[in-house]
Amino acid sequence: MSNEAGSAAAQSVTRRFPLIGRSARAGRYPVRIRKGERITVADSQQFRERTLVVLKPDAVVRGLAGRIIQRFEDASLKIIGVKMREVDADFTRKHYFDLEERTGPVVYNATAEFMQRGPVIAFVVEGEDAVATVRKMVGSTYPNEAQPGSIRGDFAHQTKVVAVATGKAVANLVHASGNREEAEYEVGLWFDKTELFEYRSQAEAFNW
Repeated sequence: MSNEAGSAAAQSVTRRFPLIGRSARAGRYPVRIRKGERITVADSQQFRERTLVVLKPDAVVRGLAGRIIQRFEDASLKIIGVKMREVDADFTRKHYFDLEERTGPVVYNATAEFMQRGPVIAFVVEGEDAVATVRKMVGSTYPNEAQPGSIRGDFAHQTKVVAVATGKAVANLVHASGNREEAEYEVGLWFDKTELFEYRSQAEAFNW
């Protein structure tokens, strides 16, 4: 291809895709790019959050723990603490401290009884916008309303109608903190600071 033809082809591509070939001048892109400078995962530490996830007794007895945990790891969320335990009535009350006030004693009692039927697996995940990301991955409270691809949408199916009719808790596999304030409270309730670990994940080791 001649120099003239090559120049004409480049100009055609630039007209069709106007961002190609332009320099990163101030205001043109959402971040400022400087020669020899790059933004790394470590630089985004200020946007990182911690949130609590609890695999409920139904997830444990169905043998879904590994598959559910892998979903969070596949999304580059970092697990910084994990434990298996049983919860008693007192601890359940501390965890669901406002559930009875919000939903009434029937729902609270059913939920509390369900959570005490067997061991649970609790873990803390860390990542950018972790609270909202985990909630999205878990799906809607009632599995029949949860989107396919979410944990509840893929692994459960119980409806609100069945829960109300039977007086049983919704077997929806997972608890996830609802907001940042709730996440901070729940992480502190379930884990001592000495049980949470700092390390560099493979995703963080990759220099973006």
